[in-house]
Amino acid sequence: MSSNVSNDEPFELSIDDAKMLAQKFRPTKECPDIAPDPFKEIAPSLLSAEHIIAYVKETGLIAPFNADTSKGSRLKKASYEARLGKDAYYFEVVGASPRTSGVDPKLVQRNSENNLVLPPNSIVFVECDLEFRLPSFIALRFNLSISHVHRGLLLGTGPLVDPGFWGKLCIPIHNLTDEPYEIEDNDGLIYIEFTKTTASSQTGRLPTGDGKWDIREFIDRATKQVDKKKDRVGIRSGISQALKDSEDAKKKMETFGGVAQKAADKVEKISFWGALAGGTSLTAVVISVFALTAFYYSDMNAQYDEIRPSIEKLTEQFNEHTDRLDTAVQSETYARASALTLSETVTNFGQSLAVLTNQMETERTDRQEMNARLLASEEERARLLKELNQMKTAICSDQTDGEISEFCSNLTTESVD
Repeated sequence: MSSNVSNDEPFELSIDDAKMLAQKFRPTKECPDIAPDPFKEIAPSLLSAEHIIAYVKETGLIAPFNADTSKGSRLKKASYEARLGKDAYYFEVVGASPRTSGVDPKLVQRNSENNLVLPPNSIVFVECDLEFRLPSFIALRFNLSISHVHRGLLLGTGPLVDPGFWGKLCIPIHNLTDEPYEIEDNDGLIYIEFTKTTASSQTGRLPTGDGKWDIREFIDRATKQVDKKKDRVGIRSGISQALKDSEDAKKKMETFGGVAQKAADKVEKISFWGALAGGTSLTAVVISVFALTAFYYSDMNAQYDEIRPSIEKLTEQFNEHTDRLDTAVQSETYARASALTLSETVTNFGQSLAVLTNQMETERTDRQEMNARLLASEEERARLLKELNQMKTAICSDQTDGEISEFCSNLTTESVD
């Protein structure tokens, strides 16, 4: 059969028709004999659109397929577009640490417009809408649509799908932005390129079974650790956990500031009414001042001790995520595309840490100033009480014997206090 295929009338291939065409080209352990390459005259190389159509017609390697080349169609000069499939999964962060967040992936629900929304700073495992039945002499690679890359998504270098693969692709997508990312149902998700191998011999491991049609199988296998005795681990972005820890630390700081404000309000009220009444008794003043100081000092230290481990943990997890990301991102193209977003994330974390540190230093300074004001207030009350007692003594000592006024008779130390 000639490889020159006319595109005057766009060719379409359904999934059912693809199943029948592909069966004779797939070698397995149970049935190693296959039909020969129908286009031996096509050299081993990256296939152009014309040759992609030819092989789809004869081998059913992908379906559903449409050879339309008008504007907005899927077929390009040397690749074919895949869009969103039915299912998408992610591992939710719900606990104080990844270990308490669960290891079972959750389905990502579509919104009212049937579009997929990726949570901020997340890894989502997406199924594409194509089925693959590769013959023994064609391999494929796929990469994320460049428009998604420019908007802050990351797929990593395009992985190789070996000849003989039957099933659906599980595509892990990183949303490196701090906002939800929406993918429309008819958006191009990935672009697939096809490469004819140098030989169609059956050297190498043969596939078994009827293929991989549920992407949940890929995800469950990925959660297993090397040590089979250990529990499975959820696959989630370290950035999302670090942000959650940062938010927890922020709430603690807000609580910390609220306690300090309440203590300051109490001191202001005591000072105001003390100035009007001349103080309570010296004993009551001393007890209240030192009780308030002890409570404030204890609470401030407790809050600081709680916040410090969170900041240290945040820094450690961010460094770990940076190391993992550096190892995973091998493509120069995607590395350049994600560098700006990652740099902004690093800057934001640095600024957050600086703000937290400054807030703690400010609180510590305010606490020291508060203690000084409390001690000064206590000394002022003692001075006022001493002056009042001296005035009482001076007034009443001027009364002649037997003529002590009713005022002095009723005036006691307790009434002066």
